[in-house]
Amino acid sequence: MEDSIPPLNETVVEVGLTNLQNTYYKGIYGENRMVLAKFGTNSIKTSQLNNMDVQLRKCCNHLFLLKGVEEELTRDCKTDEDLYNKLLESSGKLMLLDKFIEKFKKENHKMLIFSQFKRMLDIIELYLRMKGISYEKLTGSVKN
Repeated sequence: MEDSIPPLNETVVEVGLTNLQNTYYKGIYGENRMVLAKFGTNSIKTSQLNNMDVQLRKCCNHLFLLKGVEEELTRDCKTDEDLYNKLLESSGKLMLLDKFIEKFKKENHKMLIFSQFKRMLDIIELYLRMKGISYEKLTGSVKN
């Protein structure tokens, strides 16, 4: 067993949605709920329900994961600071990550971040570059 790797210490932190995320979440959920009510669950394909699930998961991670939302929300951003603020307010998880990074940086700790969405890692990469924080990124597309 490797002695240089500390034991796993896992803490689950529940993160709420930002106001903006909540608005989009209700929109996605409401649209699909009306379809279910109108046609009934028997006529809805499983793939449609799975797609709704994926869209809600994307919404809960970061609004920029939803098609067309990044362009819509950043249309009026004139400066890097505007973009940075929009990046943060579009995700409760990224806002929490921002707080963790500041705390861990002061304590000289390293972080390991996982995501099931490659695009979410791209968003985190943009955030880290804007903050001037060094990082390593591994995805399925990285060659040995």
